[in-house]
Amino acid sequence: MKHLFLSLLVCLGFAACQKETKPVTFAVVSDLHQDIAHDAEERLGTFLRAANDNQVDFIIELGDFCMPKEENKPFLKRWQDYAGEKYMLLGNH
Repeated sequence: MKHLFLSLLVCLGFAACQKETKPVTFAVVSDLHQDIAHDAEERLGTFLRAANDNQVDFIIELGDFCMPKEENKPFLKRWQDYAGEKYMLLGNH
């Protein structure tokens, strides 16, 4: 009986592993440089639209986004308003 139970667990585990899986998709952006690049807002908008259009699982920002100052709050809010999962690294990528 013990071997039958173990065999059943192995078969169930194998069947669970055989389920069809969906590939993970994500979008990565880096070096938007809100404080020094003239087109940072346009590039952020383009990135977020592309992530939405492609229905990625999550987005990642690798650094050099903006300086932590009051006038950059609207820029940061655009990132934060993205409806999906998002990850952000601090510093220089």
